[in-house]
Parts: sequence; C-alpha cells; structure tokens
Amino acid sequence: MELLVIIALLPLALAVAATVNVVRGGAPLRTVDVAWLLLIWLVPVVGPLLWFVAGRRTPMSAPR
Repeated sequence: MELLVIIALLPLALAVAATVNVVRGGAPLRTVDVAWLLLIWLVPVVGPLLWFVAGRRTPMSAPR
C-alpha cells in the first residue's frame, strides 16, 4: 500500500520541484518559462523530466 502511495505522489513531487526551479530561475518570467510551466503541469511525468534534462538555464560563467 505504501509503495502505491509513493508511486502516486512521485509525479506531483516532480512537478512541484520543476515549478519551483522554473520560478526561482533568477530572471523575470519570460514567455518560454510560462510554456515550460504549462508543459510541466499538463504532461505530468515527461514535462518535469524534460525541464531537468533540457530546459534549465545554466548560470553564466564569471569572466576570467
């Protein structure tokens, strides 16, 4: 029973983590960020995984 609860809550946890990551990106929300949020919430497992694999903004490296 507990395993079923964990499996059921995993997509929600992924979506919440991805949403927090998009919103706390450090820059004002852009149109592409809103599109990512829609993808994250409309495609429960695939959307958050795509965000963590391909959508995250990498911080600019400091000049040397």
